[in-house]
Amino acid sequence: MGVLTTEELLREVVRGHLREGRYLTLQGQNKLDLDMAIRWVQRNGKLRRVGAIERLPDDTYVTRVQVKGSTEGVANLIKDRFGYFVRIVR
Repeated sequence: MGVLTTEELLREVVRGHLREGRYLTLQGQNKLDLDMAIRWVQRNGKLRRVGAIERLPDDTYVTRVQVKGSTEGVANLIKDRFGYFVRIVR
């Protein structure tokens, strides 16, 4: 393995930051709402990974998803379709 040039090192750092920054946390009143939102994002080709759906003490459910493209676009996609039922937690 050779030594990275400054340009290659910069590219690796930028790629790392982009991969880390494309996560959204979704919160819903029940698992079905979250499941439908996740499937909607997947059907639109904007989903990379989904974390486990966890129940919170206030009887809501939360999960973390990694998205393709901008998080703003995916957040708007979810808000337009699910509005009140699924909330984007930043």
